[in-house]
Amino acid sequence: MSSEIAEKLSQQTSQLVSEFEKRLDAFSQRDDLMGLTIGLDSVGASSLARKYFGEGEHIATGVDGSRDYDERLQMMLFYSNATAYSCPFIVGEDVKFELKEARREAKLSATSAIPLWLEDVISVMPDLPEGDIELEHSIERIPNAFMTLGELYLALKAVEKSRIIFLDRPISGTHSTLSRDYRILLKSRVSSNLTELVFGGSRVSMLDLRLGLSLGAPWVPVPARPRFLKYAVLRSLMESDLSFSQLASALLVERRDVEKAVAGLRKLDAKFDGTLLSDSSGSGVKLREDVRSYWQRLTTLASNYGKLVFEVGAHPLLLRKD
Repeated sequence: MSSEIAEKLSQQTSQLVSEFEKRLDAFSQRDDLMGLTIGLDSVGASSLARKYFGEGEHIATGVDGSRDYDERLQMMLFYSNATAYSCPFIVGEDVKFELKEARREAKLSATSAIPLWLEDVISVMPDLPEGDIELEHSIERIPNAFMTLGELYLALKAVEKSRIIFLDRPISGTHSTLSRDYRILLKSRVSSNLTELVFGGSRVSMLDLRLGLSLGAPWVPVPARPRFLKYAVLRSLMESDLSFSQLASALLVERRDVEKAVAGLRKLDAKFDGTLLSDSSGSGVKLREDVRSYWQRLTTLASNYGKLVFEVGAHPLLLRKD
């Protein structure tokens, strides 16, 4: 973006902000409408802000994305974009955002353009439905996935200098959508091209991908309810080698429940060619040593893949192999 265009965009943004502030001010004068809102304890909020942020000037960053797709000459063209704007805010007796000082962060931008032959779409999304409406909705998942990746990638980078990150999506809602796509990946494929990528000598396995979905981050607790007990046992074993009795005591369940959970782990081990357990005989069970590093390998893959797509400019679906 040229400096002239950037300056015009900044001026126009300031004008929009001014109009927005006028509307908010007009809204605040409407007693009939204010009665429909929830009041804010501004004194308490300012006090909390001083304790959490500290007094002085800080930076808030908002990240938003867009996506689209088109069909040309038997080829699908997918586009996604994410960008970030930063705004200073001052914490003192009250909290004030300097909206007129909002600026686009030139170094925080993520774009991807994905050309794909029509006949190759099915290889990317083997679960595509037959109906036109369902097909269109499913195809939109491709640019939407890269838009989401771009937004989260920029948000993570913005954390380096920003105290507040604004997204137009709740993290909880994003997690459920990504989990759905994650499950589709694991159900539809015996293997994934993601396991062919090597970054810094690190390569994920299909077991790593499964554990990332079932366990999540190492600091996320896993409930010991029957539905999740198998993975609760697995989480405990990642912390230390334990006997069946020790596992039952730690998870506050019966020993027979632990035995059923371990039987489930043996099936999982067999499904992934013996890469999970090193020993499951007798009254104890041991994990293979490298299993405990699954999250490190997954985060290495995610961060380097994002860099490969958004900074290096590699084709998102033509994954290079080391």
